[in-house]
Amino acid sequence: MIVKSIQVRGFRNLNDEPVELINGVNHFYGKNGQGKSNLLETVYLASRATSFRPGKFEQWINRDLNPMDGCSLRYVVTDGSMSHQIKITWDQDRKNIFIDDKKTTSAKLTKILPTVLFSPESLSSIKDGPDKRRSLIDEMILSSFDDQHICQQFKKALKNRNKFLRDCKDKGKLEENLYNSLNVLFLNFSVKLTETRIEYLKKLKPYVKKAVEIIFKGEIDFNFEYYISENCVNDCGKDELMKIHQDRIQDLKFVECKYGSSLIGAHKHDIKFFMNGQDSRFFSSQGQQRGLILALKIAEVLLKTEKGINPVLLLDDVLSELDVEKKERFLNFLTQLKTQIIVTSTEPFKMSELEGKYFLVQNGKVFEDQQIELTEKGMI
Repeated sequence: MIVKSIQVRGFRNLNDEPVELINGVNHFYGKNGQGKSNLLETVYLASRATSFRPGKFEQWINRDLNPMDGCSLRYVVTDGSMSHQIKITWDQDRKNIFIDDKKTTSAKLTKILPTVLFSPESLSSIKDGPDKRRSLIDEMILSSFDDQHICQQFKKALKNRNKFLRDCKDKGKLEENLYNSLNVLFLNFSVKLTETRIEYLKKLKPYVKKAVEIIFKGEIDFNFEYYISENCVNDCGKDELMKIHQDRIQDLKFVECKYGSSLIGAHKHDIKFFMNGQDSRFFSSQGQQRGLILALKIAEVLLKTEKGINPVLLLDDVLSELDVEKKERFLNFLTQLKTQIIVTSTEPFKMSELEGKYFLVQNGKVFEDQQIELTEKGMI
């Protein structure tokens, strides 16, 4: 599926006029703060009904509008043989999702319109803390209709368990029977998410190697290690993973009660990425770290494509973060993809670098085909 059109009503600073996209490269450019990322965000919302940016859905409302006015995003998506209409509406109190005028859930959106997101935030995932590296992989899992429920089930179990532990902290006492009861579901979901992450990384690994060759123009050995506490668990089965979780709970249950939060579980695990046998957190330059993240994202696209899934590729001003060589190789890779691409940047590319449909974004208004006019005037 591709996004054929977007109709905005009251979303951030965007003008309400419809935007028509092509099945190819759609390039939105303009100065910072004009609404380029807002436009790209609308496509991500069509896939997830949630944003990749911080904040609650009530904050999507255009600040110039009455907060009580209803706001909406409408899309036409198509694969050439069939089309669907997607609508997301929201106000201060609630958000609703519709496909072909039937109310539905965000999970159905992912099945209809899978996306892969590159953002400046993701390029710092390796050097940042474990939560960023976990989020990088969970973002990929959430983009899969088959696996996204695993992340959601774990988050729900974690939320319930944390509420119970906060109550225990307030009372100054651990209610062990209820604690043990909550742990049954929590541990099952934590182990399942751990297994899913490890298996996904194993499936991704050969594609990462291909992508590393694209980015670095040479053979670089890639590997990963998944850690629970100080234990690398890449080759652990379900029973071993469960035993490690259970042992950690026994060691930390009274500490969890004291602090009022879950100190064990999939939300505390770490993932380490290795290039030529060395931990990329410490032995890779910033450029190499960014290149590796880019390779992981490319690998995600290649893996999905081999499964017969052509995700919409969202590139939010990431090319400015790359050096000239990596940018050229990445642009060359993009020209070979048979998928819809939506990219933002502060400056327009030359048509020879990235052919497609160009849009200038100014103060939330989108002007089509400006690239052609600029080319004719010799400005680029």
